[in-house]
Amino acid sequence: MTNPVTPNIGLNKIDRTSPATTYFDLEKYIDQNADTVDRFAGEASQAIEALQQRLDTEARREVVLQPGLQIVNAERSAPFSLSGIKGRTLVNLLGRDGNCESIDGWLENTSTIALDSDNKVYGSNSLKVTVASGGNGQGTVWRQITSLIDKTKYYVAIVDVKSDAGGRIIIEMGGGKSNIDGNPITNKEEFSPSFVRLKPSDLEGADYIVLHGLIKRSVGDIAYFDGFRIYEVTQSEYDLIGTMTASQIAAKYPYVDSIQPVRNPYAIRYGENLLPPFYEWFDSPMGGKYEYSTTDNTLSFVGEADKSHYKYLDVPLMRNAVYRLSAEHNGYLSVTDPIRNTILVPNTSEQFKTFNSGETEVARIYLSNVSDVGQAGKFTFKNPMLTLGSTPKPFKPREDLILALQTELYADPLTGAKADEIFEKDGKYFKLARWKRVDLDGELPYELWGAGLGFKWINALLPSHSAADGSGLLTKFQGKIIKETDYFTVSSMADNLNLGSSGSNGVIDNFQISISNADSGWGDNYTPTTYEIKAYFMGYKMYPAGGSGSDIYTGTGTKAWVYRTPSGLDGWQDVGTTLPSIPAPTNVYWQPYKLIYQLETPTVEPIVFEGMLTLSEGTNQVEVGTEIVVRESVKPYNEVRDTGNRKYNINNGSWPVPESHFTKKAYRVLAVYREGKYDPRWVKYSYSTTSLGAMAQLLNVQQDDEKYAYSATYLTLDNSPVVPIIGSYSVNEKAIMKDLTDTVQQNTSAVSVLINKKLDNDIPGWITPTLLNGWEQYDSTSYLVGFKKIGKIVILTGTIKNGVSGHICVLPEGYRPQKIVSGLAISRNENQSSAASNAIEVRNDGRVYIGIGDQALNAALQFTVIFEAEQ
Repeated sequence: MTNPVTPNIGLNKIDRTSPATTYFDLEKYIDQNADTVDRFAGEASQAIEALQQRLDTEARREVVLQPGLQIVNAERSAPFSLSGIKGRTLVNLLGRDGNCESIDGWLENTSTIALDSDNKVYGSNSLKVTVASGGNGQGTVWRQITSLIDKTKYYVAIVDVKSDAGGRIIIEMGGGKSNIDGNPITNKEEFSPSFVRLKPSDLEGADYIVLHGLIKRSVGDIAYFDGFRIYEVTQSEYDLIGTMTASQIAAKYPYVDSIQPVRNPYAIRYGENLLPPFYEWFDSPMGGKYEYSTTDNTLSFVGEADKSHYKYLDVPLMRNAVYRLSAEHNGYLSVTDPIRNTILVPNTSEQFKTFNSGETEVARIYLSNVSDVGQAGKFTFKNPMLTLGSTPKPFKPREDLILALQTELYADPLTGAKADEIFEKDGKYFKLARWKRVDLDGELPYELWGAGLGFKWINALLPSHSAADGSGLLTKFQGKIIKETDYFTVSSMADNLNLGSSGSNGVIDNFQISISNADSGWGDNYTPTTYEIKAYFMGYKMYPAGGSGSDIYTGTGTKAWVYRTPSGLDGWQDVGTTLPSIPAPTNVYWQPYKLIYQLETPTVEPIVFEGMLTLSEGTNQVEVGTEIVVRESVKPYNEVRDTGNRKYNINNGSWPVPESHFTKKAYRVLAVYREGKYDPRWVKYSYSTTSLGAMAQLLNVQQDDEKYAYSATYLTLDNSPVVPIIGSYSVNEKAIMKDLTDTVQQNTSAVSVLINKKLDNDIPGWITPTLLNGWEQYDSTSYLVGFKKIGKIVILTGTIKNGVSGHICVLPEGYRPQKIVSGLAISRNENQSSAASNAIEVRNDGRVYIGIGDQALNAALQFTVIFEAEQ
């Protein structure tokens, strides 16, 4: 008979009801019990140590969020803590000529070329190339690139192709060199990348180099080309590209216009349920009345026999992943791939269906009355779910979380060194800035420095911190890339850049650009004024009135101005004989010059951000990208101005209402806010719904909606490189408690700041800035330097002493002008016997600048500047 044991740790007990107890071996049982107690004590000690470790020592798991869509598995639910994001700069040597928005500069050979707006990857068009007769079954679109290539360097050239006729990229070289063919594309359903690599030995001896987009098949065959780009790479990158697939190469080297940094990075963790509420779904073109209840998340409609009634939605998916679609319903579920026109889940009346996404990246989910044909009756769908994996999960409404950062992150274009970096501190985000970009849009104080045959060169001070020698890059109005040379080159020929020093201290604080007369319209014998130079950088060309826009003004007769345009007479739009004072419209032929340079001394800058990322325990679908715009102010367009059924539209291009349009073309609207709070009523139509891109619409607008301020967060159709986001999350109690404590502390601090800001607004007072470059307050009781804001107007005033030319102080965000503003400053010497007038500038980055011609007049500097603050 088995002896009884204690229930918890199994100690032996004596069964006093058994005759065998007479022969009970006490010593044996005591030893067994001792072993059991000792084993239990050891196990308990290990458990206590493990618990103590979890409570006393932080444990975090590093996570690298890669560009694009991915699945992240987390051990437990916890906030994502950012460790860093590093910048990257891509320089497309084709400038904007590779964007296929215009056929200018592209030539054809035994083919016809045209713009096509229906088949494209980037922007609004692609190049449609059709094989013509006489070409031995092939045709090309091509352009010379000899001047863009240094034959001692390494390159990769890529284009996206849609064709079943072997469309590809080809580099043709003269001097007896063989052509280099890219991989042929035979997919007519979607664009795929074709690429070539170039090394010095390939290029050596070539007397010309030509870029081709080629089709090699039969007369009448078609290929679409979009996003031509050529990037210089290092030898190690060249070698690595040889081990990568075409898709991997295209992802690492995406198409960009001219020079692009990492711009406005973001990470979205999609909700466990990937399906949003019913009001974000789209209706069947067959019409019908669809009703839904937000209280129990139910959709209902009446179906007609032989007619398709449905709600549908496009959802981004991971490739080759398992998903589960479910709903409580009496209708039909189905899933298709709208790009490949394939079926993932046929119409089914089952309550759930598991499927593999395969090559699908965007799935279209249908809730319908269709089995083989439309069915009659009332159909109801409740709590639809699309989740990762095949495991059933209880219904949850979709809840996406986003971390969006508004900034640009540069790095050395070739090596990636000296990159800008984002880091987190005390719940806020900062950028260690090593690079600066300046748009040369007419606001800088330009001056003419010299002239040569057929060109002139101008000089201007850098609007920010001093530059590192040799680091300058410039893009012209048409996207052409100009690398920094030297002063001799700038003063010898057009289209060159030099960063230099304006004084004897050797600090690089100014730049020169040489401009051809053909671009500016200034003849060799004409000296442009400062304001005419500004007009050039605002997009205008001078020409003789009554002549052609391509003519050059020689200094006699009446001056007039034109700007470059895709339409108008011969590509020019005349604006008359009055000197222009506002920038010309941007288009594929003109955008402001952009100057990029490395800062001599890095700076730390706070950046605008929104949101917080949290990983859920288990699988998470996360998207990492760039080009997000956070809370852009917008005034919705009221479609019907009466008391009946009215609509609000944001970014709807059907009406000429600029206030309702985003500043950039939108790809996807993520959220709309009313008075700063998320407004769930808006239906968000994504993926190029209008000529301006994605839009948002609100039906049945209430009368009081018009008095509210609206803003929106959206993704743009612009392209910039995407980089990994590195961070970590807590995996034990100690780390979670620290995150919680830090978050409470940060939120408390943020609330305190908001309260103080409100008090500042309620009781306006003067703010004292930190003085720079040796400047100090004139005295401690009067004439104190300070600034304050009354409504939108900022007043900066005071008297200072003992400083030198340069920056006086820096105004914080919210107290800066939109453009450079100037005021008058009076400087005096120590005994007040001499005085001089000086110009004081307040720049749009907040820096307040003064230049004193005579440093002896620094005993007292008095100034007052009044301007409207940035909005």
